[in-house]
Amino acid sequence: MRAINLSVGTLIIVCIAGCTMVPDLSDATNNYPFSKEVKVDDVVQEVKCELAEAFAEEATKQNLDWMEGWGAKVDLTFQTNETGSITPSVTYTQPLQNAFFLASGPSSLNAATGAPASISAIPQSFNLGISGAYSGQAYRTETMSFSLSLKELAAWQYQLKEKTCHPVGSTDLQGNLSLKPWLSAALTPVGLGDLSLGIHPAIGGGSKAGNIQGQSLREEDKTNDPHPERTAYFRKAAQYAAEAATKSAQDAFATKRKALRSKILTPAALQKISDLADAAAGDAIQAQQALEATKDFHVAQENAVDADVSAEAAAKNAASAKILASPNPPIDSISHSLNFVVAIGGSVSPNWMLLHWKGPANVGNLGALSGIRTHTLSIALASTGASSNTEVARVLNNDSFRQSIQSP
Repeated sequence: MRAINLSVGTLIIVCIAGCTMVPDLSDATNNYPFSKEVKVDDVVQEVKCELAEAFAEEATKQNLDWMEGWGAKVDLTFQTNETGSITPSVTYTQPLQNAFFLASGPSSLNAATGAPASISAIPQSFNLGISGAYSGQAYRTETMSFSLSLKELAAWQYQLKEKTCHPVGSTDLQGNLSLKPWLSAALTPVGLGDLSLGIHPAIGGGSKAGNIQGQSLREEDKTNDPHPERTAYFRKAAQYAAEAATKSAQDAFATKRKALRSKILTPAALQKISDLADAAAGDAIQAQQALEATKDFHVAQENAVDADVSAEAAAKNAASAKILASPNPPIDSISHSLNFVVAIGGSVSPNWMLLHWKGPANVGNLGALSGIRTHTLSIALASTGASSNTEVARVLNNDSFRQSIQSP
């Protein structure tokens, strides 16, 4: 009996301490019930190693040059949730003298004579129930975010030569994260040609388009007015248009030179860009000829309009060449998440029935203690450009929300 009382008292003390103290930092990275701490640096090493291996293997299957500017954003979260409760419940009983209720008659009859045999006593007692409750909960969360470029991963793997990934454990984030099959499945539509490079305007973002450059002419400026100042105006407008057309042609040829160095553009796309650059150059020549042909008022007006039209065409051709030289990737982003939840708990329900007392766990448990360890790894892959930050944030937020509604 003394040993039982000691055990119950120990559990009560543990429950009180467990639900009123902040868990140790090591508890957050402990994957109960295996009782081994998950080290952050081990997880980081494993993520880098598996991603590097996965991309190296995929590069042997298909052209991944379109992912040259991509990177990985990784969120790592360790969370512990410890709960403890004490709910004693006892009953005090005071026995009272038995009572006899004669008006109800005997409880049995003599079978031979039919006479009353006995009148049963009614036990009486006074009961007083006493209960109480104490509970508490403590959280600790450790979060880490880091970014890796694919170029950095490739260089890191090259420095390690032919190093293979060796997980430090077999469970939780210590084990094999299986990032290679995930990445292979995600890139399969690209390898099969279901998704490809092209112009894919973002929903709600509008399509890529260039702005018309040069000096635009107003309708009231196109009327016949022999005033000398207006002739000078049209000459100036034609000059602005010719300069704008020349600038567009220069931009188009700069785009062409950049495209020729690209590793992802197809021969057809390169030919189209070259044609657009040549067309922009032709537009610039026409705008310059229109400027040089400006002499009197009537010719000035007509040629200023022609120069403006040529400048607009040159700008559109240059813009189209720029779009073709920088196609959208076949995939905007790729994400993956792992969520490990391990729960452990215990309770005790001792009960004694004495003359006056019954308890201390008449209802439920006297004491209970539980702990939940949640380990989460989220990875988002996308272009590292400024325009891709929103996409990465969106993907990680979606993963975080989904995990929150799945967690116990």
